[in-house]
Amino acid sequence: MILVPNLLQQLNGSKLCLLLFLVVATCCFTSCDPLKKAKKTDTADAGDLDEIKGRIKYNPRTGKYEYDTDVKEPIDTVRWSPPVNPTPPIESDESHYGTADPVEEVPDIIEPETEEFEGGLLSTYRVAMILPFLTDKFDSYNFSLPKKSKKAINFYAGAKLALDILSREGVTMDVSVIDSKASGEEVKRVINRSDVLNANVIVGSMKKSTLLPLLDFSKKNKKILVSPTYPSLNITKEHPYFIQFSPSIKTHCEAITKHARKEYEPEEIVLVARNKSSEKNRLKYFQAANNAINGTSSGEQLKEFIVTSMSGDYNDIDVMPYINQGGTTVFLIPSFSSESFVYSFLRQVSIAKGANKVVIYGMPQWMDYKRISYDYYDQLNVHVSSASYIDAKSSEAQFFKRTYFDRYGTIPSNDAFIGYDLMLYIGRLLQKHGTAFPTKIDAEQEKYMHTKFEFEPIVKARTTGNEDFSNIDQYENKYVNILCFKEFRFQLAE
Repeated sequence: MILVPNLLQQLNGSKLCLLLFLVVATCCFTSCDPLKKAKKTDTADAGDLDEIKGRIKYNPRTGKYEYDTDVKEPIDTVRWSPPVNPTPPIESDESHYGTADPVEEVPDIIEPETEEFEGGLLSTYRVAMILPFLTDKFDSYNFSLPKKSKKAINFYAGAKLALDILSREGVTMDVSVIDSKASGEEVKRVINRSDVLNANVIVGSMKKSTLLPLLDFSKKNKKILVSPTYPSLNITKEHPYFIQFSPSIKTHCEAITKHARKEYEPEEIVLVARNKSSEKNRLKYFQAANNAINGTSSGEQLKEFIVTSMSGDYNDIDVMPYINQGGTTVFLIPSFSSESFVYSFLRQVSIAKGANKVVIYGMPQWMDYKRISYDYYDQLNVHVSSASYIDAKSSEAQFFKRTYFDRYGTIPSNDAFIGYDLMLYIGRLLQKHGTAFPTKIDAEQEKYMHTKFEFEPIVKARTTGNEDFSNIDQYENKYVNILCFKEFRFQLAE
């Protein structure tokens, strides 16, 4: 074990910055030897931490409550192998991404298995985590995170805490952390590294351009590929090693339809899309889901409202003909790329509805809109689909937030919860089923902090028109949270 106190004591930034620093400085770490608690260098606004307790104490000298900054734990220790040709830990030189790791001892390359999912239970599982840390954009002078790397670093920070839990549960995992630099070309280079070639499981990536080369590589080499956040649709075929954790837009539309149909009749529902092919095509998912509920492949279709605008700002939308006078109108709107359109549509509905009840279902991006007043969300009973929902008041979430804050000096983002849940779920599947876990994953339905995992094999119809379950295209998490706006926030709908 190598201590790095001289280097770490000079760092005054966030511990997440320190974690990014260690992504490059550390070649790999093992879950049976997790990093110890780091020296506390940050404070946080108590107003942002009302649900995290035990961090503040009374100072009799000042007469105020203050954060306890006494250091009672040793500085981080990192288990790593020094590079053959030592280089600065944060640098933009890409030459070290060759066919082997820059470490003294390179493990032998394991040839791909000739049969699917052979290998079963192992004493140690190798995981390659390929994420856009953007270490080449790291500001070493100000010691600040690149803005676009925060999603990856928070995901990784959460995953590290899960590895602590897995270690205590007896799961041994060697995890290699690799920077994709948000570049498909970079991914094509790093997949030739020995820690990727030898990996049992690959975790990555967060966008299509970097996921595509991983799909090709993992399919060719029969590697289990886990996509943590990219909601891919029709991105691959006959790839039973591909596990998609984030539901596709098709699955979101199906979940919205099922939830709406539980409460409302088909004649009360109106599908809404702009006169754009991408949005109009999504209406087919709603219609198919409604037919499935009706038990027919060609039942009565839901009403469709295709919106055109002469003004360009959608202020001339006429929704009055679609309002059920004296009844309820339910609008399903699979639109998310134009906040202006959503804003204009909600405004026109609020004017036209009068005393009639209106319910609107939208997409997860609506929760991040800045222009739309929450008054519209409230009076129009807005619901949205979401791949993630965290009950901040649950004991599990409270414990995680406190642990995360103690480790990193900040409150966890949603991506940290996702990284924690995903790594914990995958680690436990490996412990139970070994490298054959993809063939068992559809039976392992589990509720975690940010969502429930309900995987299903995705099998598309072939040229014969029939589904061929001998050729699985991928496994997709089909669970979608439906949230409703009430009490000034989005929360789980009943």
